[in-house]
This record gives sequence, structure tokens and C-alpha cells, in this order.
Amino acid sequence: EASITYPTRFPLSAIPEVDSVVVSVNGLRIDEGWALEAPATVVFDAAPAASAAIRVSYVVDASTPGLGG
Repeated sequence: EASITYPTRFPLSAIPEVDSVVVSVNGLRIDEGWALEAPATVVFDAAPAASAAIRVSYVVDASTPGLGG
């Protein structure tokens, strides 16, 4: 019997200011069950459902090279 493994790691497109990261699953903010792995990956303790809408909002770290910081 085949099993399906859903992802737990979601790379961000830029390096965030750590304190600005907000994670929502299906429109609900979640404050536990995930961590920010340096420099820019959200890692869930358990994989969200395949149909889950995951949104990560953050302020881009101004010291990121190429952003004039």
C-alpha cells in the first residue's frame, strides 16, 4: 500500500524580520505548531492537509542583500 507524504517545509521568497512572521492555515492564524528555520523556511510540526491554504506574511528584513539595507 502506497503512502503519501505531505510537505512540512515551506521556503519563503525573502528573509523575514523574525518577529513579523504570521502563519495562517485556511484563513486561521496559528501561533503554535510551526517554527521559522533560518534563514527563511517555515517548518510545520505536522504537515497541513493537502487541501489546506497556507499563507505566510512577513516584513522583509531590510538588511537582506540587494534591498538597500
